[in-house]
Amino acid sequence: MIGMNETVRLLLSLSLSGSILGLLILALKPLIKHRVPKSIQYYIWLIVLLRLVTPFSPENSLMNDVFYSSGPAGETNPAGEHNPEGVNSQTGNQSGIPSGVQTSGSTGEFPGISLTLPNIMENAARGAYNNDVDHSRYLQDLLTQYIIYLWLLGVVIAITVNLAGYTRFLNCLRQGYREATDDENSLLTALLKGRKRVRLLRNKFVPTPMLIGIWRPCIIIPDVDFDEKQLKNILLHEVTHLRRFDIQVKWLTMTAASIHWFNPLVYLFKRKINQACELACDEAVIKNLSPAEKQAYGDTLISVIAEHKYPVGVLQATMSEEKKSLQERLVAIMKHHQKSRQIIILSGILLGVFLFGAIYLGAGVGSGAASPPNLYIAAEGEKTKAALKGSYSWTNGERHIQADSDHPVNFAYSLDNTVSVSGKEQLILGTRKTKNDKQYDFTIEDLTVYKDKQPVDFAGVEPGFMNGSLYLQVPPDPGEYIYVLRLNIKDDKGKAKGTVSYGFVVRVDMMNYDLAEHPREVIDLVENNLEIIMSSPKESSNPMDYIKAHQNEYETIIKYSYSYNNEEVLKYMLSQFEEGNAEGLRGHLLMGLCKELLGERNNVMDETLTPAEWYAQLNVRQEVSLPDFSYGGTDPIEKLVYETEIEKNKTSGQGFTIIAPHIFGSYVEGNKLKVFVTTFSSSYRLYDKVLSLEGGGIIPVAITYVKNADGSYSLEDYEPAQDGAYFAGSIREFCTMPTSGKNIKGLAGEILRHYGDYEDIKKLQRENLIRHLKANGQYGVSLYQKQYQKPAGLIPLT
Repeated sequence: MIGMNETVRLLLSLSLSGSILGLLILALKPLIKHRVPKSIQYYIWLIVLLRLVTPFSPENSLMNDVFYSSGPAGETNPAGEHNPEGVNSQTGNQSGIPSGVQTSGSTGEFPGISLTLPNIMENAARGAYNNDVDHSRYLQDLLTQYIIYLWLLGVVIAITVNLAGYTRFLNCLRQGYREATDDENSLLTALLKGRKRVRLLRNKFVPTPMLIGIWRPCIIIPDVDFDEKQLKNILLHEVTHLRRFDIQVKWLTMTAASIHWFNPLVYLFKRKINQACELACDEAVIKNLSPAEKQAYGDTLISVIAEHKYPVGVLQATMSEEKKSLQERLVAIMKHHQKSRQIIILSGILLGVFLFGAIYLGAGVGSGAASPPNLYIAAEGEKTKAALKGSYSWTNGERHIQADSDHPVNFAYSLDNTVSVSGKEQLILGTRKTKNDKQYDFTIEDLTVYKDKQPVDFAGVEPGFMNGSLYLQVPPDPGEYIYVLRLNIKDDKGKAKGTVSYGFVVRVDMMNYDLAEHPREVIDLVENNLEIIMSSPKESSNPMDYIKAHQNEYETIIKYSYSYNNEEVLKYMLSQFEEGNAEGLRGHLLMGLCKELLGERNNVMDETLTPAEWYAQLNVRQEVSLPDFSYGGTDPIEKLVYETEIEKNKTSGQGFTIIAPHIFGSYVEGNKLKVFVTTFSSSYRLYDKVLSLEGGGIIPVAITYVKNADGSYSLEDYEPAQDGAYFAGSIREFCTMPTSGKNIKGLAGEILRHYGDYEDIKKLQRENLIRHLKANGQYGVSLYQKQYQKPAGLIPLT
């Protein structure tokens, strides 16, 4: 069976379960036709309809087993499991694998339905189809990758056809309306019993009475003369449709048919649901009528029979649509009688059986607890990634699954399983990526970190658990590491589910790490996305039109560059200019990407140059390392503040920090000193003579120091103002004396007024920046103002 993604699997399971229920009703119809109340038969069809459109199901449903099973063995295929090339396909050399890791020659992913979408371009690039002589695997992957789009196209066409037909019908009706008489409106009002306001109209273009509209329902009758009995029967029928929400059911039926346009049975079921709707409506109308009134009602049906079909998409409840269904309705009217208590009970049981059957059949919603959960990895500034599953032993109810694979250190990882971080950062691991994911409790049975397939030790913070998540520290040294975890997992009731091995890659400070071993990945990413960008719109000669049409692909290269290795991607793209492979549209796209990655390091400011001219003038600016700002004055309080604020605001990576404080006052009480200050801090990086503003902020703060025996001061507390709605309140709260906590009158107001106009520290910050540059021998420096001007401008400083 071809691979498919979760949406296709769900659609097919819904279609199959609904089809089974519908065929069962058709098989039982000869037995229940005149025995079971028509309303019960209608409700049974509604169960079929709901089964077709309801994407919810118990995990142990039949469809879930069918669409997430392994075939004859009956074992469950893990939902969401990645199947990288070479994993689980052979035992491999197990020498050097740590003890306690189970391996065998059996496969860890069972044959059957593949749960991952193949990336055809990626597979082709690495030669996965080289042995595909008859192209069967390529065609299968092609269908797997694009089948979802084929289905969506069908849905769009089906809905468009229906809505177009509905719109045409309404436009036709508008040309033939005239208001009903007062007597006709009075009769309708009496039948409605004040429940709902419904408009009654006559129309010369409709051959049979009908109810139309959901938000503003309207009963339309042919513009012919009806006697009082006929009109009453007509309105009774349409009002009954209104009370039973049959118009809403017809819209839902149309939606189901559009979703399952590929299933021919759905069109049969649609017709049967409409017929059941009319029979149930007739039954509801005549259940309290006398034999004579029933006869009159049947005569009315005959008199208003429609002689033609309505166009596709007309969603209305008509009194009589076609001759061939009229006979069944008349027979049902004649044979109608009060059902015995036993029949009512049996009918209720039958309805319950079909409801149970719909639940039991269910849908392919995923194996959930039937297989180990995915393990997700999050890090600051990184997109959440997923670990690959290795060997596991898993229990689901009475079923036990044993899956053995190669050791995770040998897996073929991709960017989806790779996290890029800085040294000593923390990773957050858990079984939930979204709030809809099931959360499991787990403990660590084994954790090993590998570099070059050899275990490594590093002194770090011990793993910790908080709110169902595991916190791990990464190694401090740059490099690529493989984390292998074996977890003991429990469900939310504390019941043991099994032991699962996971593997994922962590790249630490890879910006400066040699990635020569990964050039293919960089080339493939750049070239594949460039090819897509250049594919359309062919009629345009403006490079920006191509970028706008493929914004995701363009941004993918940029984002990948920062998360993977900026220098490696940049080097490859610049090499294309060197090799003469950056001309025309391709050249303009490469130039734009390079400019984006170079930023302030791009020394060419002329935006009118061609790609070749730009590269010829390019001389990449190199970074100059400068220390953080140092206070050179003699005021002891200012010296304390500068030292403290530099320490609190300095960058953790490259670059330097400049601060500019406004001190509102300092208060001594006992052996404590408390200083109130608003500080403008900014971080910069210097590339040759171009300065780049990396970030900064302005924040009021209360700083408390303790006086030491030698007369110096040590920092005791640093209280910054809080964000948002708590800003003003937090300032009023910290404006107190350092020991007694007594409020300092008027200080909070002074700080808040200054925060509304802080030109003084903006000016001081620029002065300190220029003073710092000159003190370090940096003259002729300009500030790169990308955020204020396009094209970027340079503001001279020294």
